[in-house]
Amino acid sequence: MPQIDFYLLPEAEFSASLRMAALLAAKCQQAGQNCDLLLASEHWPEMQEQLWQAKPDSFLPCGDDQPVRLCSHIEQLKRPWCLNLGSAPLNLGHLGRIFELVGNSPDALALGRDKWRAYTQLGFKPNKHQL
Repeated sequence: MPQIDFYLLPEAEFSASLRMAALLAAKCQQAGQNCDLLLASEHWPEMQEQLWQAKPDSFLPCGDDQPVRLCSHIEQLKRPWCLNLGSAPLNLGHLGRIFELVGNSPDALALGRDKWRAYTQLGFKPNKHQL
């Protein structure tokens, strides 16, 4: 059963979720884990920019053979750790850790609540982190 962590952001802008995703991806790398990052492909350029800025002295490369792999569809997820900026909860047997980022806008909060509910109905026990 995967560990699921919800990070509740104080900002409403989606760019705040991208910044936090880059920071969490850096923490994954520090923990020795590569990660998949699920988000719509229209946000990839901004996400790549955030990965360049994630660490002051370097950047986090993204690509198939890199620490971070950008994915636009659930079916593309292959790594055990995933940062989910998509609109659906993840119920894939190979996932060991799922990071859910929830912005502070009415729509993002509603989506976050729906995902939380879905995970608990599947028998998972998510953790909440108020930032």
